This record gives sequence, structure tokens and C-alpha cells, in this order.
Amino acid sequence: MEYKTVFAHSFLKLRSGDTWIERSFFVRWFGDG
Repeated sequence: MEYKTVFAHSFLKLRSGDTWIERSFFVRWFGDG
């Protein structure tokens, strides 16, 4: 339900360049289900 928020946040961070930590969390979130 809060996927859109996480997606938007991840995308924003990705553009910032600091997606290293964000990416790990994002992958873990989606990897875990």
C-alpha cells in the first residue's frame, strides 16, 4: 500500500546519487516481499 511512497522516495534518492543505502533498503523491501 505504501509502495508508491517508497518508489517515489527511491527514485528521488536515485537522482540525488545517494542511492547506495536507499538501494539496499529498497532491494531488501522488495526482496523480502
